Amino acid sequence: ILSALNITNTIIGGGILELPYVMKNWGILLTIVFLFFVYILTLLSLVLLLNVSNIANINDLNSLARKAFGGFGS
Repeated sequence: ILSALNITNTIIGGGILELPYVMKNWGILLTIVFLFFVYILTLLSLVLLLNVSNIANINDLNSLARKAFGGFGS
């Protein structure tokens, strides 16, 4: 769990540090549009993940990934 949190922290931290650079190059309006687009994609993937977990009757992400991809990487 700690390694997953560390990777998540790195991704989010890197993204937040890049926001001023993106705003400088793209402008505030295009940056807001892009962030909203990313928000919609994130929301859609969460809804799809929840639907698949309900269909498969699985309550945790690890078991869902194992069922979807098999033992690859174990």
